Amino acid sequence: MKVLLCLFLTLFIFNVNAEEESSDVRFVYVDIFAESTETLTAWQLKLTYAKDIVTIVGIEGSEKNSQKIPYYDTRGMKAGTIILANYDTGKTGIQNGKGRIARLHLQIRAGQNIKFNILEKIAATFQGKKLKTKFTIIEGEKK
Repeated sequence: MKVLLCLFLTLFIFNVNAEEESSDVRFVYVDIFAESTETLTAWQLKLTYAKDIVTIVGIEGSEKNSQKIPYYDTRGMKAGTIILANYDTGKTGIQNGKGRIARLHLQIRAGQNIKFNILEKIAATFQGKKLKTKFTIIEGEKK
């Protein structure tokens, strides 16, 4: 009987703590867009963020090919830095204009704002020619 009581109290305490923690955070996503005048087939970005406020909980690929998730550095994420990169050898990268290259799903501490800084950016065409590209980060709908 004492064992059952202890088990019940333990489960109750963990459940209360889980509810309190879940109200302290919110979940959002940010989309990363690239805009260029030629077909973008390879890119790399280095982003920084406040690791005590933001936790990256998921990464998606582009609108065109969401199955091809960008490569990223998991060790850097713990330090508030993420390096994302991707390429497309099929000459089907983001065509002239603007397109989403990645989506980051985030857990944010309640009452805090998201701020990403782009430290480094590299983009290239299928032929390996350096490509002048504008990268933007836009916050999506709050969940």
